[in-house]
Amino acid sequence: MNTDKNVVYCHPANTEAIHLLDADEVLENNEICCPPFDGCLWSSHPRVFLKLNENGQTRCPYCSTLYVLHPGTVAEHQASNPDLQIPDRG
Repeated sequence: MNTDKNVVYCHPANTEAIHLLDADEVLENNEICCPPFDGCLWSSHPRVFLKLNENGQTRCPYCSTLYVLHPGTVAEHQASNPDLQIPDRG
């Protein structure tokens, strides 16, 4: 029996209908991964990499989570593609 009390916590994977993306979740080539890196893979579908569309959105074909950039969010490597900057609607 493992008595190690230093258990690494991870967020339950695939539990959100919509996941708002922060700039640090967007990878090179305007891709994201599902489940996110802080999600538990052991309770999820295989990790897949998905490309954001011109509206800064993508949907996972496994779990149907819709990934959307937070309004006004631009990742560093996105600065060259202003079409992916979502205007602030607030």
